[in-house]
Amino acid sequence: MIAVTSFTQRDPRWANKKLGFSNLTIGGYGCTLTCLSSLISYVYQEEYQPDKVNDLLKKANAYVGGLVLWSRIPLAFNKLRWIKRVYAYNNLETSIYVYIRKMPVLVEVNAVKIGAARHWVLFLGNQKCLDPWSGNIISTSTYPPTGESFIQRA
Repeated sequence: MIAVTSFTQRDPRWANKKLGFSNLTIGGYGCTLTCLSSLISYVYQEEYQPDKVNDLLKKANAYVGGLVLWSRIPLAFNKLRWIKRVYAYNNLETSIYVYIRKMPVLVEVNAVKIGAARHWVLFLGNQKCLDPWSGNIISTSTYPPTGESFIQRA
């Protein structure tokens, strides 16, 4: 399992801050941002808290409202290269990224359990993922996967 810095979007240090260029808060809607923060911290080998990542993505114009523009992430983080966003889950491709490329994968899931139609988690390997709602490492079977976004080291 890939070891990452675990963040929760509901941390009081940033939960009430505005997400991107929207009126939404990180605490309510910042699952993608929080997963990115853990991935960025892993690649850069230093802590990048969600509020800092939010500010850097805003400076790079990497938001439409509160939605991350995947292709603009490298403008804020030059050690990253965005590969693709897909609207289906492919376990083989995810496994290649996690086990061979040693990169966590952002996976979109159905999260009715927490009152969300869509939610993002960070797959880490060994059937584990980081859930930014709680900040805990949980089983990948907790939520059904519906899509994913692949980011590599540049």
